[in-house]
Amino acid sequence: MRVRSALLVSLVVALLLTAGPTPVAALDDGTGDDRRQDIRVELLENGDASWTVEHHIVLRNESDRERFDAFAEDIKSGDRDVKLDRSWFEGFVPHAEAGTGRQMAIEDAGWEEPTVRSASEVGAYEAGEVGPDTQIGTLRYSVTWTNFAETDGDYLRLQETFMTASGDTWLSGLEPHQRLIIEAPDEHDIVTAPQGIENNRIVWNGQTTLGPGDFEIVFASQTGVVGFVQDSWPLLLGLLSLVAVGGGALWYVRTTRDGEWDEDDRPDWWPSIAPVATRLRHLITDADPGDDTDDRDSIDEPSPEPTESAVADEDHDAVDPELLSDEERVMHLLTANGGRMKQAAIVDETGWSNAKVSQLLSQMDEDDDIEKLRIGRENLITLPDVDPTQVE
Repeated sequence: MRVRSALLVSLVVALLLTAGPTPVAALDDGTGDDRRQDIRVELLENGDASWTVEHHIVLRNESDRERFDAFAEDIKSGDRDVKLDRSWFEGFVPHAEAGTGRQMAIEDAGWEEPTVRSASEVGAYEAGEVGPDTQIGTLRYSVTWTNFAETDGDYLRLQETFMTASGDTWLSGLEPHQRLIIEAPDEHDIVTAPQGIENNRIVWNGQTTLGPGDFEIVFASQTGVVGFVQDSWPLLLGLLSLVAVGGGALWYVRTTRDGEWDEDDRPDWWPSIAPVATRLRHLITDADPGDDTDDRDSIDEPSPEPTESAVADEDHDAVDPELLSDEERVMHLLTANGGRMKQAAIVDETGWSNAKVSQLLSQMDEDDDIEKLRIGRENLITLPDVDPTQVE
């Protein structure tokens, strides 16, 4: 059975079918033109996908802001029955499984902290629809969809994921107020896309019809490209060796009879090629091009081992989070906070989505790098050597 655009339509209906007045009913001016909905699909390196449904509401005055805050608090506490939950996504998993032959699951579903930002930060409104400084309240529901993309070495592919067993797409359109955004994983590039790419993501704005050709999307790992270049070094070095042998033969012919190089006999083209040769030599030997010392000295004399005091000083230097992997950053945060943190605090510190953090922590827990303990409605994350029973 073809599912048409049922997913996105149902997500809208899900957020509107609540017990009592919704923010849209309370805050819209009667036209409904203020509402916007972003559906973000953030691909992860292992083929999982973090789906986030963002419902944006224009807050024109303080009264609107108060109603939005109250509604968001009701959702967070469970007092408001919003028909948007794990089951809405699970209804579409069988169609994707039939089209791909892969087993999938919906995990880590839940509401994230509501936010209030300016319209310019949200980016869901066209210029002139609302002022750039207009306050926009956003409610987010996120899930992790496992095994979403096909993994093929350094590539991730999406087309079959959106296909049913009959060859149709289970996601075939957007409503006028909706936007679909598919984002590449970290350190990946989009190499095949059905339309223009914006900041390493593909964006569709409704009203839009989507067919099989719209999901011919392929991502490539940047690490794979670097690996290809690294694997090519033997060939490059071989070519450089041939150049060096040929140059050496020329130099030998041009030398004096006692075998010493005559500075006056250097060819006219030597000054122009010398900087290039020097630069290549530095790249190959990993030396500093600005270093005036003789390269042979740097090769023949090994670098001294760091002293214990130097290592100790290095350990106390501030760590740049950009230089750490995701797992290392979590471990660094835990160490800096006495070996224990709430999962929500890790989300706040890293700025990552709740789904991404939850998926990462689950994997680290399986690898025995950390321990997760459920306390009430929250997860407590600790290092393996920290006793969670000591937490107040």
